[in-house]
Amino acid sequence: MKKIFIILFVVCIPVVRVIAQQFPLGIFDAQAEVGNAKKGMSKYNAQTQEYTITGSGTNIWATHDEFQFLYKKMSGDFILTTNAAFIGKGVEEHRKWGWMVRQSLDTSSPHVNAVVHGDGLTSLQFRRTTGATTEEKKSTLTHADVVRLERKGNRYYMSVAKNGELFIIDSLDLDLGDDHVALPAALRGKDLDLRLAFERRHELWRAGRGGSGGGRRLGRRRLSEGGDAYGRQE
Repeated sequence: MKKIFIILFVVCIPVVRVIAQQFPLGIFDAQAEVGNAKKGMSKYNAQTQEYTITGSGTNIWATHDEFQFLYKKMSGDFILTTNAAFIGKGVEEHRKWGWMVRQSLDTSSPHVNAVVHGDGLTSLQFRRTTGATTEEKKSTLTHADVVRLERKGNRYYMSVAKNGELFIIDSLDLDLGDDHVALPAALRGKDLDLRLAFERRHELWRAGRGGSGGGRRLGRRRLSEGGDAYGRQE
């Protein structure tokens, strides 16, 4: 069974019982910096199920990456969903939040990520082999509130939406072998800090043999009638 890491990047304002830098942190196993990124911090509010992450790094692009992430190791097919936003206006249009599946923690590792940029660009980005140039499939939606990344075998699906609206879906085929799954935080300019807010509405599903419908949920947010807790599905 292939192993992966699920990584969540968040920065929230703690309110009640905030746990910082103790692992496991909520449903996540560990935190790390990829490349020459400045050391960040993760916090978890157990009552609201909100994660807070501060991180920085030059970018997730081209032939190598520098970013901060919170992750969990997984295997098999899965569905990852989060509702998030940047905290503050920010000064870098290429800052990012979203989900990532990564083969390793090496700075030039193959990966696929579904991310929202500081300027609103929402895209499915991927590096097929070690050290290769990152490629991109841009969504027709910008400034997404909800990002979902799903794996079925070697096919990855990005579903994005504004709150309460229908998902827009893009996909690609990519064999990443033993993977990390993550929510990355990255900036162009490693001396800047990026603050992200990933709200309580996040989900991790591990799919069963019969597909995602027979899966086991790792998060605890209940689905709403007629769709999910984020966007809507037809």
